[in-house]
This record gives sequence, C-alpha cells and structure tokens, in this order.
Amino acid sequence: MAPLSWVLAIFGSLLCTIVTADSNNYFVYPAPNFCNTCQNSSIDLVEGWKSVITWETTFDTGGLYLSQEGNSSPSLLPNSQNIYERSYIWVVDISGTDGNPTFDLSKGEEFYFSIVQNVTTGAEGGSFNSESFTISKSASSGTSTTPSSASRPREFSKEVIIGISIGLVSILGIWA
Repeated sequence: MAPLSWVLAIFGSLLCTIVTADSNNYFVYPAPNFCNTCQNSSIDLVEGWKSVITWETTFDTGGLYLSQEGNSSPSLLPNSQNIYERSYIWVVDISGTDGNPTFDLSKGEEFYFSIVQNVTTGAEGGSFNSESFTISKSASSGTSTTPSSASRPREFSKEVIIGISIGLVSILGIWA
C-alpha cells in the first residue's frame, strides 16, 4: 500500500486539476459534465415541457447548442446565437419547426448542451458541455404534463460543485 503522503499528493494534484480546469464555465442545469463517458442519465426532458437551462460563464456572449450522442452535428437552439444571459427557456422540441433543431429519437435519446463562446475572426474561443440527459416523447400528445421534481432545474452553488469534485477525486484516487 502506498504511503499516505504519496496518496495525499496525488489527491491534491488531481483536485487542483479538476477545480482549476474551468471552474468558471459550467452548466448549473443540466449539471456540469464531470464524466464524459457516463451513461444512463438521471435527467429526462420530455418533448413539449418547458426547461430552464442555466449556466455560469466568463464568456461575454455565446451560443447554446444541442447535440445528440453519436451525432457529430450540434444544432443551435432558436434565438441563442448571441446570448448574454446565463439562462435560456426552451420548450423541448426536436421536430425542426420554429427554429428548433431536428433530431431523430430512433437514433438515440441521449443529448447534451454546449455553450460555445462567440469570438472575433482569428481569436481562439472556448466551450463547455452539460451532463448528458435524455429526451423522450410525451406520453400523450393531447394533454399537458408537468415535469417531475427529478427533471426540474437543480441549482448548485460553486461550493457544492467543488464538493462533488472532491468526492469524485476521492473515489478515483481510492480505485486507482
């Protein structure tokens, strides 16, 4: 077994990497993407439901994109090219109408959002992604449905996000 000081040094190094990687640019809802290879999202958005997408960023402006897992073509959400706000209200719609993106649920239900920094020509821009989530068709198209508490926006403070990071690093450090 490794000496405790060695384990703590590795833990501290990993923690600094995670916390400083881009701690100022992250999604609040859907949650930040701490695991690029995680599957089975706990967030389910249903077509027709209103969703409030929120994030924190240092970017002056950006565009909000929706991507389907396995599809390399992200799509800009309606009226979201030069947004200054840190939230966006979207009635979940992937039909291709009214400026909404077109996606085929038969090709997969896993999606994620991206904020892509708007930059001037020649400048280097940044981006960041949300946690993966599912989009599904509504149970019945003729009735209005209210999202369950599991699919409503969750707000996390920076302290909670750092706590989650520490927990993940602890688990990764133990299993490494």
